[in-house]
Amino acid sequence: MIDKAISPLRQRMIEDMTIRNFSPSTQKDYIRGVKTFAAFLGYSPSKANAEDIRRYQLHMTATGASVPNMNAAVSALRFLFKVTLRRGDFTEHMPFIHEPQRLPVVLSMEEVRRLLDAAPSLKYKNGAQPRLWNRTARFGDRLAQDQRHR
Repeated sequence: MIDKAISPLRQRMIEDMTIRNFSPSTQKDYIRGVKTFAAFLGYSPSKANAEDIRRYQLHMTATGASVPNMNAAVSALRFLFKVTLRRGDFTEHMPFIHEPQRLPVVLSMEEVRRLLDAAPSLKYKNGAQPRLWNRTARFGDRLAQDQRHR
């Protein structure tokens, strides 16, 4: 078996994660996140500044990185700078991204009526009808309340 050369920074980060009892998969993910950041920079992350972090986040956004991937990178870099490099002031430049909430699909009363009319038998109509009407009515009530509070 051939041992790969490992940088002192990576070795220290692994030791810091081991001390904190991080799982092997978390360690692997953090190392991957820092490695990707280093590849983007073209030099050691220990020499990075706040502008480098900002450019990396813009790069991730421009390349279409998902919210979970961006947050994983932020977690890895926060650990690197705060714990391993002891440069906690950099963490204020690394916000977590919040995924926008998606609104549920809500049927209108007419759509519910057409859906029930299309049911093949009474069995399906009777099983679905109370739930659909109840949900539609509750949503209508909520809409009415929202309209009053505006």
